[in-house]
Amino acid sequence: MSHRTLAALISVVALLAGFLFIGNAGRGLQAQVIKPEGTTKLLIDFEDASIWSSENKSPFETRSQQVSEGKKSLWVHFTNDPTWSNIWTNKVAGDFGEFKYLNIDIYLEGEVPAGFAAWIRDTQLHKAEDAWQLAPGWNTITMDLEAMRRKAGLDKSAIESRCLYKDVKEEITVHIDNMYLSMEKPVPPKTEPVQMPSSELLINVDFEVLAPAPATAQPIDAVVSPFKGWTAKRWQGASFLGVGQKAVFSQ
Repeated sequence: MSHRTLAALISVVALLAGFLFIGNAGRGLQAQVIKPEGTTKLLIDFEDASIWSSENKSPFETRSQQVSEGKKSLWVHFTNDPTWSNIWTNKVAGDFGEFKYLNIDIYLEGEVPAGFAAWIRDTQLHKAEDAWQLAPGWNTITMDLEAMRRKAGLDKSAIESRCLYKDVKEEITVHIDNMYLSMEKPVPPKTEPVQMPSSELLINVDFEVLAPAPATAQPIDAVVSPFKGWTAKRWQGASFLGVGQKAVFSQ
């Protein structure tokens, strides 16, 4: 094969790769989100922004940069005007039937975890709420409908409205997609514990306030675990602590 032929082939391959890249960029990134086993039912695909409202005028619109299914998701910037902010809808009311879980895929922008919450209400105004800690990147949040029925009297056969809101002081930006019902709960794949530097441990219960040991005493680390009183956990999804939501260690 001549050098001229080889150069022409390389140019064609590069051109095709460029077209593929542009096509994928236009469609946005397809998420690797958790999916439950068994039967599911799609409620909202978030490709129509007109069914949503915001009580504090947080800006929102459909975009294609981050998508878990379909072509678009709902981009929302939750502002601090006032401190709480939300989006809500009563345009998709209905009967949840025998389904046990309500799930939503949410992509959190940035590098810091953030609190997020939601409520659903029936036609008799029974309101049930839940809250989660979102990891940077894709998350799947789940509402246990049976638990909400027991605690709040929620009538799954007569759902009237739904509301999604931030549960953190800071403003956050998310992409919301694919609200659906399921019989089974989405479960993150099991992963091995990861080694973490102490700077990434999340909770310390009175570890620093231990009284100094006498000079003749055995060092505290030789008596108890150096992580006594610490709790570390991974956020759901890919984050700075890995993938999964199980405790790495808790003592």
